[in-house]
Amino acid sequence: MKTKQFKEALDDCNMLIKIDSNNANAYYNRGTVYEKTDHIEKAIEDYSKCLKIDPNHINASYAISACESKRGNFEKAIEYYNSALEKDISPQKCDLKMVESLLNEETRKTRSDSRITKSSSAESLEESKIRIVSVDMRTEKPEKPIFEPAANSTFKPKRKKLFLKPPKLPQSKNNNRNNMDLLCPQNPELFQLSIEDMKQTEELSPRITSELNKYESDALEAKKKGKYNEVVRLLSNALKINSNLSKFYYYRAHAYHKLGDYTNAVNDYSQVIMFDTNNANAYYNRGIALNKLFYYDDAISDFSKAICLNPNKADYYHNRGFSYQTKKEYVKAISDYSKSIKLDLFYFKAFCNRGVCWEKLENYEEALKDCEKALEINSDCIEAITHIAKIKEKKGGEENLKEALTDYNNAITMNSSFAPAFNGRGIVYDKLKLYKEAIKDYSKAIELNNKNAMYYYNRGCSYKNLGSFKESLSDFTKAIECDPSEPIIYGFRGLMYRNLEIYSKAIDDYSKQIEHSSNTSLRGYAERAYCYAKILDYDNAIKDYTAIIDKIPNNLHALYNRGFSYKLTGKITEAIKDFNYVLNLDHNNENANIHRNQCYDMLKK
Repeated sequence: MKTKQFKEALDDCNMLIKIDSNNANAYYNRGTVYEKTDHIEKAIEDYSKCLKIDPNHINASYAISACESKRGNFEKAIEYYNSALEKDISPQKCDLKMVESLLNEETRKTRSDSRITKSSSAESLEESKIRIVSVDMRTEKPEKPIFEPAANSTFKPKRKKLFLKPPKLPQSKNNNRNNMDLLCPQNPELFQLSIEDMKQTEELSPRITSELNKYESDALEAKKKGKYNEVVRLLSNALKINSNLSKFYYYRAHAYHKLGDYTNAVNDYSQVIMFDTNNANAYYNRGIALNKLFYYDDAISDFSKAICLNPNKADYYHNRGFSYQTKKEYVKAISDYSKSIKLDLFYFKAFCNRGVCWEKLENYEEALKDCEKALEINSDCIEAITHIAKIKEKKGGEENLKEALTDYNNAITMNSSFAPAFNGRGIVYDKLKLYKEAIKDYSKAIELNNKNAMYYYNRGCSYKNLGSFKESLSDFTKAIECDPSEPIIYGFRGLMYRNLEIYSKAIDDYSKQIEHSSNTSLRGYAERAYCYAKILDYDNAIKDYTAIIDKIPNNLHALYNRGFSYKLTGKITEAIKDFNYVLNLDHNNENANIHRNQCYDMLKK
């Protein structure tokens, strides 16, 4: 088709359909051939067959919408287009070309009988607005690498307060903090007595040595009983006697780690490193604590130092891979997990986490292989079971969803307190349009972990799908309280405020969505522009449409609506320029032609 050899393409599609009459993509491709050769009726027939086989085939929904628009059936075109949007990919995964395609397609569907007056401006804008997607974007963040979530994953310490006593760490220029749930990496390595410790012990008097030994033995006994506060107290007293014994800082750092006091753990490991700059385990353990504090670049620096000092430790590569994974640098993470596996062929955590990275890169076959290998090594690895289920859910289709449901059921039977399994099953129920069942599962996940923003977010989406906007709004607000830096949640709460006609709050949320997006959020600008238009603030609407046009100069949606807004503010010449631009890109755009003619009439008057 790319070389316009349509006859050959048609023959190939016919052959595929003959071999497998349930091949949805074959019908879709044949429909595309018919559409490109102006056989619109046949194209619609094939796109319909594709959707009958695979109701979640997004491209077929978009294509049939375009065909209905060409036939002049704008009502049907809008219906199919909105249906496609409900199933479409998340804004986090949309590149600029995809956004442009969505915007241009939406503009071509604007009703032919619309008229622009001050009272009808909102309706014209509404028909060409960008809509936010609900279902497929949900698992982007709730899924996390194995195994235990951080106890205080919402804690974000200020940089200046992190290192209290030790010298400065080797800092990375890019301090990227990501408020994801964290895996609990391997337990900190055991202490290795340094030469300095031995010298210090030799130089102490018998009485002091005896006292320190008593503190040490008592601390180790308290550690065995899990009394880590007592460990900290005893070792702190010992360090008052002699502050130059690195092993006490090491033991105390371990106790702080167990108590979830990662800032003090970092401080104590830094003291150890100050005494012994070649202590690989101290760098490694400090890296773990830094990871818990969301200082991923510093953690990577420490893991790398540990690897330089001891390149044969699988754990070191594994945990550096995890830090890359939390930064969404999946290729680097896969490389480190692979090195870890090379050193330890039975390292099931590395297999599972590498599978997660493959899934993020949409290489589902490799993801399945790794997760199945993790399960082969450790049949109790519930994280591998739930991630296999997630991969099947991502692949879509009725059979995959059914299999995913079975896998999640097995995981819940294995451990009825594993929140990710309930969250994952809720997503499957939502895709099957069993929204009440989905809400029950999300509620159970929240009961088990009420700090996870995405559990509230997912439940909010299901409430939205049920039309329960107030409940949905409440859940999105709770999600933001858990994670105030996630742009997608602001976008959805903005949508709820808009549906409830609370436009000022919707504008605030879309502004937050734009602020927290790593890339400029064109969707946020378009939605905010719509809300500005609803409160008759056309000047700000014009600014937002201009922001979109600066990124995508040929964006029909933004050009058309900016021209529309210019017209309403009396800037007729600017309006005519935008409508001319639209008509140059789309000669058959009746609305742009009508509005341009009205502008010419206004100039004559």
